[in-house]
Amino acid sequence: MCARIVYLFLAAVFIFVVTTIAAFVHLEWWQAVLVSAATFIALVYIGKLLVRRTVRQVKNMVAKSLFDGTSRVLRNADVDIHSVRPAVTPRGAVDRANTAMNTRAGNPTWYEIEATIFPDRQQTGTSVAWDLNDLRLVPADPPDANSPIELHDLVLIENGSPVIPIDTKFDGPRRVRFTAGVPRGVRELQFRYQLETFGLVKIPGILGQ
Repeated sequence: MCARIVYLFLAAVFIFVVTTIAAFVHLEWWQAVLVSAATFIALVYIGKLLVRRTVRQVKNMVAKSLFDGTSRVLRNADVDIHSVRPAVTPRGAVDRANTAMNTRAGNPTWYEIEATIFPDRQQTGTSVAWDLNDLRLVPADPPDANSPIELHDLVLIENGSPVIPIDTKFDGPRRVRFTAGVPRGVRELQFRYQLETFGLVKIPGILGQ
């Protein structure tokens, strides 16, 4: 990243010097000053944008290198959706992660969702177990695809009965039930596990409006 920033800085200096010299050679002095100042301001603005983009790319690369091994356990996972039913707001539920999204879309509509998650056995990483605590939902379409929705009242379904998990890490398929607040207007959701997204949850049309 440092080498790229240095390269951008040197390129900006070169452009500024060449533009300034050409302006003073071919224009009146006051015109040259204006051109030089405008070039400087434009280069500073463009430079800020490029540096921010470079830093963001580096952050994404670092995050991917740190979490790719553990998130791959649910890469291309299959999901069976058993039910999507209207639900009441969970007691004490606060979706801080969705504050900005809910502000735009209004108060969320709550649903109880039951699904079975099947990890893809062909995917390997540093971990073979996946953690319920890292499971989220996200809208399937941008611009809100990066706004995670927390899962409330999350339980396992074993032999048809809900069971509160003591150990939240598993190395195979599990049937789960949870409540989630879906922003109004969102019709399709996906599961997110760290860096991976998978599955599809369709929200009933009437209540999803």
